[in-house]
Amino acid sequence: MRGTADLDAALGLLRRHYGYRAFRLGQREAVEAALTGQDALVVMPTGGGKSVCYQIPAQILQGVTLVVSPLIALQKDQVDGLHGRGIPATYVNSTLRRQEMDLRLAEIGRGAIKLLYLAPERFDDPRFSAWLQTVTVSLLAVDEAHCVSEWGHDFRPSYFRLADVRERLGGVPMVALTATATPEVRRDIVGRLRLRDPVILIRGFDRPNLHWHVMREERTGAKNALLVRLLHAAPPDAPTLVYASTRKAVVGLAALLRTHGLAAGGYHGGMPSVRRREVQDAFACGDLRMVVATNAFGLGIDLANIRRVIHYHMPGSLEAYYQEAGRAGRDGEPADCILLHSYRDRFVHEHFIDAAHPSRETIRAVWTAMRARADPSGLVPGRVVSWARTCPGEPHQVYASLRVLQRAGIVDRLRGRRACYVRGVARLDAPPLDGIDEAARQVWERLVETAGESLVRGVVVPKSWLARWAGGVERGRWALDRLRASQALEWCDLEREGGCRLLDTRPEFDGLPIGWTSLQAHRELELTKLRRMERYAYHKGCRRAYLLRYFGERTRSSCHACDACARTRPWTARDEHRRPVPEAAALRALRALRGRLAARHRLPAYFVLEDRVIVEIARRRPRNLEELLEVPGVSRVFAERYGAALLRTLKGAARA
Repeated sequence: MRGTADLDAALGLLRRHYGYRAFRLGQREAVEAALTGQDALVVMPTGGGKSVCYQIPAQILQGVTLVVSPLIALQKDQVDGLHGRGIPATYVNSTLRRQEMDLRLAEIGRGAIKLLYLAPERFDDPRFSAWLQTVTVSLLAVDEAHCVSEWGHDFRPSYFRLADVRERLGGVPMVALTATATPEVRRDIVGRLRLRDPVILIRGFDRPNLHWHVMREERTGAKNALLVRLLHAAPPDAPTLVYASTRKAVVGLAALLRTHGLAAGGYHGGMPSVRRREVQDAFACGDLRMVVATNAFGLGIDLANIRRVIHYHMPGSLEAYYQEAGRAGRDGEPADCILLHSYRDRFVHEHFIDAAHPSRETIRAVWTAMRARADPSGLVPGRVVSWARTCPGEPHQVYASLRVLQRAGIVDRLRGRRACYVRGVARLDAPPLDGIDEAARQVWERLVETAGESLVRGVVVPKSWLARWAGGVERGRWALDRLRASQALEWCDLEREGGCRLLDTRPEFDGLPIGWTSLQAHRELELTKLRRMERYAYHKGCRRAYLLRYFGERTRSSCHACDACARTRPWTARDEHRRPVPEAAALRALRALRGRLAARHRLPAYFVLEDRVIVEIARRRPRNLEELLEVPGVSRVFAERYGAALLRTLKGAARA
């Protein structure tokens, strides 16, 4: 570390905001790396405290720490959690209006906020990139870093560009963090992000409190009945996640459970964002104890006391399974991870793999269709769905082909907020411009000048062009509104989704720089992962050992906590491991207080106080603030805000 003062400052922040006197295994080394300007790769299991590795250095370093986070829900929950700890942080994403975004960026510029959460695509925004040149960036933290690896289970091409982003920021230190990474993925992360002589910190994947079970049932009706029996047999107050592979299955299973008297919410990526947020918040706050979901659910959930994670379908890889199942028992208390397996589960994933790896013929057809529609500048107007029907194969194979072409640098997709699609009337020299204000007329004239006759077919227009033509971002947005309104006058068609741009217009498809060997290798890897997942389902030995070997760890031959070793059914072996819960009246009173505080501040209950901390408070029965601060997990910020109310609650429970 840069000095004793920094170590003391880091420990002081840990005590004040997190309520702990010492770092967990691996955290101190990661904090030291960040404060001394070293790159680091941090691999810690779910609930291991990865976020502390950059949140504490961010408060000590000069300037702002940028945290790349893949999901909007995850960004918001992380920021809400930091606010609950008394740490100023913010996020910028597509849910914010431009004015609100500008206010947040201005606060960072004044030094009032030291942590900024954003998606990797944000760095593609020229306006945001220009703002970055006006501030000091001290650290670049890449959360869910396995997304950078083509061999990982959540690959996102936008993560590829982060190494270049770091260089544009002046080569600032980078810390990459993930919970699930095989040795191959770890090597890929280091290479793709171009980490410089990184400190590599790998904390064991073993979660001794998790109990692993596989229950096989081939018939759908019998499998549904088994799921219902399991949920009815479990403690009713324990939060439960049920994962399914498809949206259709989520809807059907949630309805099935409700018909059997089980209050279950459904969650999948096709639901309206408002409804998804309602389900997530209700689950996080404890109002909803059971959710059936696709893998779209979970990254934004940091709930510590999930007691059961049930997979109705087998996931496509052990990485995905371990990450999703690992959302159980983050409080360290016993929890069950159950896979309901049937052989037919593999067919769904084989279909997903085929869809994600289109054939050479399909990619050729997509490229040919784009060339046929492209204008001389390479712009392919209109929504993808409007011309995808002309290509062979299913729609998702067309989109997969676009991703292949995009990754090869042949196509740039211009989506949503970045571009719009405009089509003009047949006679560009004399359009019916009556009723159009001067700004819109000026933009229209520039469109005609730039696009020429192509405007009759329709063109994709980057919104940055509109801003430049209109004399500023706000005027560009206003001109776009005028153009949109002009559709009623029937001289202009406008769609919000932009389309695509061909970056490589060479005439011969076979000469395009597409890595066919890599594509085939990636497909074979996905099939290999599926086979390894299936072997887990049929494995006769210790399931924990099987998982840990996959992630490169040695372990004992028997864990006494899986169905193969303990030979128990779910929720029967767990009781003997559960700690006795002291002071039931105090616990009930403390949880009721937590619920009221969470509702008052519009926060999930676990942001106020985790279950394991409540149990420890009830056991110790502190009599004053000094004794309360001795409880692990009680921060000074919490004690200052809620300590008096908590102590009054304990006294009231003692008299009851």
